[in-house]
Amino acid sequence: MQPEIFVVCNSKENFQVSQLFRSSRVFPLMQNYIFTATNIMLQRELYIIRHGQTDHNAKGIVQGKGVNLSLNEKGRKQADAFYKAYKHVPFEVIYTSTLQRAQQSVEQFVQQGIPLEIFSELDEISWGNLEGTISTRESDLEFQTLIAKWKGGDIYAKPSTNAESPF
Repeated sequence: MQPEIFVVCNSKENFQVSQLFRSSRVFPLMQNYIFTATNIMLQRELYIIRHGQTDHNAKGIVQGKGVNLSLNEKGRKQADAFYKAYKHVPFEVIYTSTLQRAQQSVEQFVQQGIPLEIFSELDEISWGNLEGTISTRESDLEFQTLIAKWKGGDIYAKPSTNAESPF
């Protein structure tokens, strides 16, 4: 039996890693998408989830790693729903970013005794001077252009001044 990888992200377009796997199903979950994919080389199941909602997410304000917000009420409910749906899975370890929204999203698993390892390499990229600003139609178009550049191989393209590329 081949292992499955469940990935939760906020949109199909934001899920760059999906190109590495043969995606077989897409299910809506908590206004996100779960991609179930199979990779013959893996020996274990890997679950990658997006953090629950923050107030900035709800208001359409750009976060990035420079904005370290807690989950809002909806985000806590999303984290609780994920825990209830997956608490039966015998996770060996949880890897998370340094951002509190990511750590709070898996907090119930950690309280269950599952080891937590925190890596700054898993932090969201810095969006530079866009962080803390409200998304507009213009910034959404710029974001789509940036995604197209990344998909086209320009992995060093940056979203704004003082920002980071994915690599």
